[in-house]
Formats: sequence, structure tokens, C-alpha cells
Amino acid sequence: MEKLVKCKACGQEIAKSAKICPSCGKKQKRRMGWKILGAVILVIGILGVIGNGVSGANKSGSSQASTPSWSLSDYKKQAVSMAYRKAMLKQYSEGQALKFSGTITDKDGDTRLLVSTGEMSNYVLIDFAEAPKVVNGDVIEVYGNYKGVDSYTTVIGGSNEVPLIAGAYLEILQESN
Repeated sequence: MEKLVKCKACGQEIAKSAKICPSCGKKQKRRMGWKILGAVILVIGILGVIGNGVSGANKSGSSQASTPSWSLSDYKKQAVSMAYRKAMLKQYSEGQALKFSGTITDKDGDTRLLVSTGEMSNYVLIDFAEAPKVVNGDVIEVYGNYKGVDSYTTVIGGSNEVPLIAGAYLEILQESN
């Protein structure tokens, strides 16, 4: 025996498979909305997870720094002094060992530093795997690897593009007062 449901218009019991109510003649619409909505949400969720995995893997200026594979003495021997212009024009290869010095102007979280190289408006973002023990105003020398160009949001809400370095080692040349 087929399952019975009530007609949406007149309330008479009719077969669940009936397209039209035999009593009042009204067309019967079966609500599949919840099933369809559930399926759509599931598909969006799966695509979101897949999309995050793919986009996270393809970010050129990824902010994740890794633990250095070279020793500090290796960096001191092999790293070249970073030229700001060359870094901004992306003329270094990604992963190129670099060194430079500057003054910490801002800390973005625990592991990201904004450093002024001394020239007007020449800033560099440095990502470290672990939080360095520094404060704004410290003059530092950094050894790390070129990661390309990234941007940061200024205090007034603008955006600036700057070279991005995956910091490996940091030496404090002068502590702030």
C-alpha cells in the first residue's frame, strides 16, 4: 500500500505519488527544497575546502617562514646585500639568500616585522617562523631568503608594496632606548 499524504489545498488524503488531487483537482508540488539546499551547501563546502588548499599552495608571497636550513655562518658567507630597487623589481630569484640592516618600525603579529632600510619609504617585510625578541626602534641585521613582493596596510588604511623576506637569522645591532 502506498504512503498517503494530505493535499496542500483541500486536506484530503491522497497518494504520495499523485501529481493532482483527485478530490479538488489542485496540482501537488512536492517540496524537495531542504534536500536541494543541503546538497548545495555540501557542494559549496567541498569546493571551499578544495579552493583553500589550492589557493594556499599557489600564493607567491606566502607569509609562512620556515625554519632555516643554513647556519648563520653559511648565510654570512653566501648572502648578498639586498638592493631595495632590485628587490622591488623582482630581480632576485625566489629563495635567494639576502642580508640587510634597518630599523624596526612595526610588528605585525608576533612573527612579522616591518623594517625601514633608512631610505625614505623603503620598507621591507620580514616573516620569521618564531617570534624574534625585538621591539620597535631596534636596529637589526637580517639574514633570510627573498620571497618576492607583498603588501601591508598602512595606519591610514592605504596599501604599500614592499619586498618580502623569509627571515632566518636576526642580529640586534643597536637596541632602542
